[in-house]
This record gives sequence, C-alpha cells and structure tokens, in this order.
Amino acid sequence: MSDFKMGDVPTPDYDTDDINFVSQKSEFTEDVFIYSDLFVYGKLYADIDLVNLSVTGITTFSGDIQFGTSSITFDESQNSLEFLDESKAIFGTGNDLQIYHTQELKDQTDSNGDSVCDNRTSLIKENGSGGLVFKSNGGDGPGAYQFFDQSWRPLLKMHGGNNARTVLYHGGDERLITTSSGVTVSGGQVIFTPITQTERDALTAVAGSVIYNSTTNKLQCYDGTSWNNLFWLTIFIHML
Repeated sequence: MSDFKMGDVPTPDYDTDDINFVSQKSEFTEDVFIYSDLFVYGKLYADIDLVNLSVTGITTFSGDIQFGTSSITFDESQNSLEFLDESKAIFGTGNDLQIYHTQELKDQTDSNGDSVCDNRTSLIKENGSGGLVFKSNGGDGPGAYQFFDQSWRPLLKMHGGNNARTVLYHGGDERLITTSSGVTVSGGQVIFTPITQTERDALTAVAGSVIYNSTTNKLQCYDGTSWNNLFWLTIFIHML
C-alpha cells in the first residue's frame, strides 16, 4: 500500500497488497484481531473499550468524551472540560501545581485557630519548592487583580500602570489605599487596638511604633529610647 500524502488517504496496490474488503454492513460476534493497520474510509461507529489508543495526527471527537471512570468529562453541550470533586488538574513534572475542588481542608485551621473553609472549597496549590507567581498585563483600568464577595462587593483590587496602587475594602467601601508616599486610610477614623502599659513594655518596639495605652488613655510613640505621649495628635483624633 502506498504512503500517505498530505490531505489524502492511502491508495492500495491491488497487485502486491494482501487486501480484504468489508464492503457491506457486517456484524462480528466474536473477538476481532487486527495485526496491522486498519483503514476506514468514511465513519467508524463503535462502542468499545480501548486499552491503549495511539493517534498520529489530528483526531476529531464528536459528543461528550469521558476519561477513566468519568471523573473527568468533556461536555460538548457546555464546551467545557469538567472535573468532579477531588479530581485534579496537575501541571509540572513533579506534580507541582494542582487545581481542584476538594473536601480535604474541611478540618484545616489557620494559625489563629479559625476554620479555613466550611466544607468543600476550590484549591490552587503549589506543591513544589517553587513559588506561585501571578502576572497580569492589565494596566490601571478596573484593576489587574480583583477579588469580590458573593454579592460582587469588592474585597481587594490591585492596579498596575502609571497609577499603580492596592485598595483594600470593607463592605464594598474603600478603607486603605497604597500611594507613592505611603498609605491613605479612609472612613473617618484609625483605630488602634488598646494595650495596657504592661503589655506595651513587653513589646519589642522599634522607633516610630505607635500604640494606644489603655492604662493612661493616651496615644504613644516610641522614639527608639522611650515612649512619649502624642498629645496634639490625641486632641486632633478626639475632635474628628
């Protein structure tokens, strides 16, 4: 049989090839063994289990495609590759990057002892020794990275471009905005968690630290040697 040509099908050599044709509808009730190439001119309809399938060139499937025990399915009607719970999309030679919907964090707590999630959650995990890097070419606009709650209220927006900044929200309202010179706090007040003088003295303070001393009811700043009352700042804050 002659070789394939681009866009063509092989042309049999009837003089030298040992060819058997099945030219009409046929039914096989026993095992069929093919020890060489199988050429199908037209469509092949089959409901079969393939142990190994090796494909050279472009192959087109119509309808849904199920992988393994159907934990992963290509749904043609939704034009989507669907993963059931606990099925992972894994990237990297060492299974480094993993993306999946899982219940494995249902008992996980953070360093404060708070639950990470209620039950099932979506997890993006870098399982290797490298980091997880996010990069966006999005400029200023609405924000290169945006995080919202279930009601589409913003939680966090990170902007790039000439007006690069990060905005932290509470209840959908801006509360902290980074600027070229520091941060801007909005909302009318800055609240320092009160600590006692004993707790203050136990701090490993650095110059510039500010606390609210609940023992003396004063804002205080550490100058590198001692704590000093911020008298005028205290008056100004009480006037707000």
